[in-house]
Amino acid sequence: MSDIYHRRRRKVYAILAFLLPALGLYCLFVLYPTANAFYMSLFQWRGVSGIKKFVGFDNFIELVHDPVFFIALVNNLKIFIAIIIITPAISLLLAQILSTGTKGTGFFRSVLLFPNMMGSVTIAVLWRLIYAPKFGILNMFLRAVGLGHLAHSWLGEISTALPCLIVIMLYRSIGFYTILFLGGILNIPNEVNEAAYLDGAGAWKTFRYITLPFLTQNIVVAMVFLIVNSFNHIFIYVQLITDRGGPGRATEVIPSYLYEQAFEYNRFGYGTSVGIFMLILMFVLSMAIIRPLVKKSQ
Repeated sequence: MSDIYHRRRRKVYAILAFLLPALGLYCLFVLYPTANAFYMSLFQWRGVSGIKKFVGFDNFIELVHDPVFFIALVNNLKIFIAIIIITPAISLLLAQILSTGTKGTGFFRSVLLFPNMMGSVTIAVLWRLIYAPKFGILNMFLRAVGLGHLAHSWLGEISTALPCLIVIMLYRSIGFYTILFLGGILNIPNEVNEAAYLDGAGAWKTFRYITLPFLTQNIVVAMVFLIVNSFNHIFIYVQLITDRGGPGRATEVIPSYLYEQAFEYNRFGYGTSVGIFMLILMFVLSMAIIRPLVKKSQ
């Protein structure tokens, strides 16, 4: 019994030896900054002085009554809804098509990740040229095919600016998630698909009752990334393409409003409260979407 006890204890020590460095780094770079952010959100602080005024939850009370923050929240939720619906739908469709292995699919597999290999700044510059009102590729194409009446100042109009940003997000993400889903589809045993075919299941029933259940874990991973990207990665496109939330706050999002309050107006306490709200919102949305998927896969 003593030998078994000592062996188990050595295993525990070995596990702790591997876990403690990672746990220490996680506490240092994740838990501590998060806790410090909660603490800072309770103060009025300009960020450049050592003077901090404790205001309790006043920053959060102001946040609830801030009309600009409400605009940023609504815009972020619009982006979020569009991204988590359109991206998986198109990616699943493309993955299903590419899994057939027909002629030409190899080429598309090789180019799908090109947008992910490009830097965000490069993509921002590229799409700003595409959307340019006078000499942009999109408007020039519309005029060339006789649809000049559809040309717009895409990024300069309130009605089109936000949808244009969503298109950029889709361009950046669809290739990655197509490859993610394609890997899951190719791992489905051939015997399962053959049995469905022999039982008379059509393409839609095979996709619904076989492919989707097998891809549940892939979909969970995709949703985690999509939720984070819909809030965080949109920031750089807002800053570089729409001139920091314009026109008229039409593309203002929570991260850009946080940046404005903290680094332009030196309201670090209030800006931190914006970030805390975004963190809580992302957590709530993640639990609401991912938990049902995880339960379904068990």
